[in-house]
Amino acid sequence: MQRKISLYNLLLSKWSSTFGSFLQATALPLVIFNITGSSTLLSWTFFAETLPWLILGPFITNILVMRTSSKNLYMVCNFSKGICTFMLAVWIDTSFLIVSLFFVLGIFNAVGASVYSALLRDNSNVDNLDKILGLSLGIDDVVSIAAPICVTFMIGKGFDGIIFLYVNGGILIATVLLCLKIHSKGVEARRDTLEIKEALKEIACNYTFLKSSHIGYLVLS
Repeated sequence: MQRKISLYNLLLSKWSSTFGSFLQATALPLVIFNITGSSTLLSWTFFAETLPWLILGPFITNILVMRTSSKNLYMVCNFSKGICTFMLAVWIDTSFLIVSLFFVLGIFNAVGASVYSALLRDNSNVDNLDKILGLSLGIDDVVSIAAPICVTFMIGKGFDGIIFLYVNGGILIATVLLCLKIHSKGVEARRDTLEIKEALKEIACNYTFLKSSHIGYLVLS
């Protein structure tokens, strides 16, 4: 029973944050262009948010998980994304700060996505992992359609697009409460004693593996 509650909370936190992110992604181009008048700035924000996925996502996350539980890391990522989103809504008229915040958001998004996969594995049985993963991705697709419809309808009714940034920030903060009852495996004691030099060596090995195998294409795509 506890395992089911943990799984439901994990999935609900993921779907909620995905809904909020699509609300923001739909409204953000309108907000940025209306306030700054710059279409180039929007391209820079997308680039800044994507860059950490290539640098941090496949590699640094493993090092972080060695030093803290997946649950705690997932909660920190969601809370930090919520704070950054509120900051983004407040300082939306400052171009440099916008790009910087999106780079930081990209870091937490990259780490959070990897940690979510680990938590999903911890809260599922081997036999039903494929079904749960399919359900998770299926709801993501539904949310990706529903969120833009909501934004379009609300803006058509005269609502300011900036409100969706605040909504996304609130959703992200709220998901932290859902995460409190999520089960995750503890950190192994031997991993706590890893030296910084060993961690850096592992990162270097990961990049070497990326260059010498076909996985590089998958990561880049």
